Amino acid sequence: MKITFNTRALARALSIVGRATAGRAANPLHRSVLFEAEDGRLRLSATDAEIALVLLCKAKVEEKGRAALGAKTITELLKALPEGEATLASSKEEATLTGGASEYALRLYDADHFPNIEEEPEKAAPSFTISSEELQNTLGRVSTCVSHDATRPVLTGVLLSFSGERARMVATDSYRMALCETDRAGSNAEQPISRIIPARAASEALALARLSGEARVALGENHAFFRAGSVLLASRLIAGQFPDYQSLLPEAFEREYMLRREPFKKALSRIALLSDGVQMPVPVKLAFEKDKLTLSLYSAEAGRAREELYAETDRGEGAFEVCFNPEYLVAATRVIAGEKLSLKANGALQPVILEGEGGSMRYLAMPMKDPCANDSGKE
Repeated sequence: MKITFNTRALARALSIVGRATAGRAANPLHRSVLFEAEDGRLRLSATDAEIALVLLCKAKVEEKGRAALGAKTITELLKALPEGEATLASSKEEATLTGGASEYALRLYDADHFPNIEEEPEKAAPSFTISSEELQNTLGRVSTCVSHDATRPVLTGVLLSFSGERARMVATDSYRMALCETDRAGSNAEQPISRIIPARAASEALALARLSGEARVALGENHAFFRAGSVLLASRLIAGQFPDYQSLLPEAFEREYMLRREPFKKALSRIALLSDGVQMPVPVKLAFEKDKLTLSLYSAEAGRAREELYAETDRGEGAFEVCFNPEYLVAATRVIAGEKLSLKANGALQPVILEGEGGSMRYLAMPMKDPCANDSGKE
């Protein structure tokens, strides 16, 4: 193999593909990038066995061939070399990188044993097209509720479902849940399809989508594929049964309050400072009265806090109190869009729904028991 290229352009391409490598992997191929030069193009691919990235880029191909090189070494060398034209040539023993007056001999790995990544694997799977902005507004928002508990793998990913023009993303860590829907997904699926996407794959897909105006999302039996421009991301799916989240969504609510999102977010962020560094979550109490919401928090270690806000009562009579982990409410106000949000509730220990304007996103939070209440609890 022998190719000529611009050092900066190839360094940028390798920085993208290199995200699929594992720097400390025992298998050297999981730390490598496969170069495949043919017909006036260069195909770069990398995988750590969990995800794979493939990118097509321009290069002058003088000799066709394949070569696997250490991802970090070749990327950092190209970044360090002056911008301009450079040449990479490989033999059976090593690869030679030449740029200006610089020449480096680099170790090769066994390209014949590099995992095979098909050219267009997403074509055979049900898929939909979605804009980068819409993907961020759905997948990006629900990802905040993914669990980090490795003992429950199905909760460490995002449930992605689609049919026709509608796509839905759901994530939960069993204490909270986020659900987003969009009707701007152009799908080729004849039947509804659902798969659990690992959180890392979701994060990488969002990063790729920002490089292009839209993304193509395909769900196979064992893998998910995301294509954005000239880049393909492939990921293993999470096996298992996602929780029946529909059963957690109340069909009706006894109470509903309308809040201005930004003042609510700022007040929660301030009051949550008293719970920083505390081992056990310190609940924030939301006390609703007519046209008023009082936020309060008491920490034996840090002190007490109280904030008052305007809250419009749309449904329900009399005072109502409910307690939450403040971290969960702060997270909800960051991902819910719009000037206002609604808080819908039934009992003080039943699931509460926070919803933005338009209803495209719902954020469910499980209340905490009021530590100051008596044994009978409060309603």
